[in-house]
Amino acid sequence: MSGTAWKSDSPMLPAGKTEHAVAGIRIAKNVATNWAWVGLVAIAGFIVPPLINSQLGKDILGIWDFGWALVMYIALLSMGVTSAVNRYVAKFRAGRQWRSLSVTLSSSLALLATSSVLGLAAACALAAFVPRWLPGLTSDGIFTARAVILILCGSAALQLPAHVFNGVITGFERFDLLNATRLVCDLGVLIAMVALLLSGFGLVALALASLLGEVAGGLARISVARRLCPQLRLSPRLCRRRTMAELLRFGGKTIVHETARGGLYQINAIVLAVFVGPAALAVYARQRALVMLLTRLLKQYAQVFTPTSSDLHARGDLSALRHLAITSAKYGFYIALPAVLFLALMGGPLLHVWMGSDYEAPTILTVLTMGHLAVLPQMGLFSILIGMGRHGVPAAVDVVALFVSAALTWSLLSSGVDSLLSAALGLALPFALSGGVVLPLYACRVLGLSPWRYLREVLPGPLLASIPCAGSLLAARAFIDADPAFVLLAGTLVAATVTTTIYWRWVLPPQLREAFIKRLSGHSDA
Repeated sequence: MSGTAWKSDSPMLPAGKTEHAVAGIRIAKNVATNWAWVGLVAIAGFIVPPLINSQLGKDILGIWDFGWALVMYIALLSMGVTSAVNRYVAKFRAGRQWRSLSVTLSSSLALLATSSVLGLAAACALAAFVPRWLPGLTSDGIFTARAVILILCGSAALQLPAHVFNGVITGFERFDLLNATRLVCDLGVLIAMVALLLSGFGLVALALASLLGEVAGGLARISVARRLCPQLRLSPRLCRRRTMAELLRFGGKTIVHETARGGLYQINAIVLAVFVGPAALAVYARQRALVMLLTRLLKQYAQVFTPTSSDLHARGDLSALRHLAITSAKYGFYIALPAVLFLALMGGPLLHVWMGSDYEAPTILTVLTMGHLAVLPQMGLFSILIGMGRHGVPAAVDVVALFVSAALTWSLLSSGVDSLLSAALGLALPFALSGGVVLPLYACRVLGLSPWRYLREVLPGPLLASIPCAGSLLAARAFIDADPAFVLLAGTLVAATVTTTIYWRWVLPPQLREAFIKRLSGHSDA
């Protein structure tokens, strides 16, 4: 990518104030729209499960959770091609190499169309065999589980080819457009699900609503990608075996990472369900859902660093890559620490208000949260390594962590340790080691960055800034003797007020603060 293109497209290049401000605003906009979509996902997660529980019962809610746990394995058939598309779109777009872009995307579409066929076959197999693994289900429950698994997994398989167009949109750094389509479609699905549940419909109707929403969203993203890149041509004649092999080599490392990380959650849940049934899984899944929401929030933050690091690596600018790694991790901690503290200290009242006392398991939530404490803020490091093409080793480490997690969970459950605590420990310990310790050490070695310098520049600010938040939450738990809803409200308001004040004054970069003020006053030039 040329220097001129870099000034307009890259967020972290040390540059003049104006260029840095424009780039900072761009990356902030991308992250903000990512978070807006995650916010809607969170709202759906807080609304739909309680409705399923109240309308259909805990066992049915467990079936819903189990069905979504299997969807992840269908999604893995994307083979990491989306991440490769994202990288190559940015590269060919910068050089205006439209034919090379068309060859890459045609080859990607051929790969993912094949994966879609395999995914549909896998959905049928899972629907036929998996429900019998769940103890305690009636014949009606087995029928419902089969139908839900078939629809949800089949929907994931049908959406695989559309991932090519997701990569086009993100390769053009238009996360705002991608998230606009997500927001509209997901909001429609949420409204439909609530209406169906209140009207007496069951899980099958909810799964069908999800399917229709995914199809509509896929079609919308195809249209957006076509408008962004009118030069794009897709044809079987443009498919190249060499290009497919290159895509699979690059995407393979990414999909290994995604498989291992996703497997840590899903295999953990499946093992628990096999041991104790869907009702216990429903309780555990609510604790895990809160942590996974936070994980998704940080993942949306981290993914914007891949195109930047790819460009810097191509230019051989190791100093700027070090700066990018430190900055991504530092602001990752600024984002993650208050949220982690909130879940650890207010998780009990939150679950009580959200799902009722039957779903409270604050010890389990604390174990899961602490296991993610060092991992989530440093997810940007893996995105940077993807851009450099150096993400194979941490992906392999994640595979080791997956097998350790499965073995540890099974062992603890077999030994008679509390079932939910066994699952939580089996997930948290390997996850913390692989993503919170091994990943940053490897990234520092690749970047030629001293681990001590990395820690010295990343940690002090976020740790100091989080102390008032922790104090506010602890005070709310210790001194407010009231119902959980009031404790949750008071603690949240005080902690949010204190944290927002500190972040606005000392954490937010001046150029972003100035841009935000201008936008509020209606004088933004962006």
